[in-house]
Amino acid sequence: MKQTILTLLTLLLLVGCSPSLDFEQEDYQPKIIVEGWIENGQHPMVLLSFSGPFFDPLDSLALVNRSLRWARVTVSDGTHSEILTGRYNSLDYFPYFSYRADTMRGEVGKKYTLKIEFNGTVITSETTIPALVPLKRVYCSGIDKDSAENSLRQLNVVFDHVSAKNINYRLSTKISGVNDRYITVLNNIDASYLPEGTIHLPLLKGIDRLSRDRVELYYLRPQTVFVKLSTMDSITARFWKSFTNESLGDMNMFTGSATTLKSNVSPPGIGIWGGYGTSIEQVMIY
Repeated sequence: MKQTILTLLTLLLLVGCSPSLDFEQEDYQPKIIVEGWIENGQHPMVLLSFSGPFFDPLDSLALVNRSLRWARVTVSDGTHSEILTGRYNSLDYFPYFSYRADTMRGEVGKKYTLKIEFNGTVITSETTIPALVPLKRVYCSGIDKDSAENSLRQLNVVFDHVSAKNINYRLSTKISGVNDRYITVLNNIDASYLPEGTIHLPLLKGIDRLSRDRVELYYLRPQTVFVKLSTMDSITARFWKSFTNESLGDMNMFTGSATTLKSNVSPPGIGIWGGYGTSIEQVMIY
């Protein structure tokens, strides 16, 4: 099952708060958690959920029940608007409900406004789709030559970075016959640390949880893998950087949050509405 940031944000909001010493939950006001995206050539998609108080039951059923399925969700490019249709997903999404457009597709360079209306509450956000950066090459290489694990392969990507464009990168993979959607490998590659010119990066396998199993970090042959390089603006990149920091540092309920998620969604919402310029290449693992 593929967990989205809705699941993780719910956990972060639960463990990142500070309950009163008498363990009372007074006047808790839930936040609407937003995970939305639009890519060039693809329909926009939005997932919505509610956060919960510290001592509420926390299991898969509780998380499913917090999915928001009755909102009016609209996306506009300044000229055309479309109300997104709510529908149930396959079990590879979690939660299992999403809002998707039927006709609108993302275009590079355009600004897209998101509007969410629910029970008198209005939440807004906006994003842009930056110019995409093509993948020049995707290739595989062996690891631990002549070892017992010689069936494992590592992927590598090559692309040209132009620092003047002021964009950051995200890498995702989808294994044919294994994944129904792209699994994020690197949420945010800070472009300010990259030298201008041709970039070579090793690409470990995207997983949904931390693992010490080496097989889960590499690819098995034979497999067909689709690799996606996405560009994003600085606002979207700031969110993913703060989200990654929170995910790694605040999953312990006995530690407090030292940072704040850099959400680009208006209160009482929290989360991300991101535009991505995407380039996709296919590679055979052999």
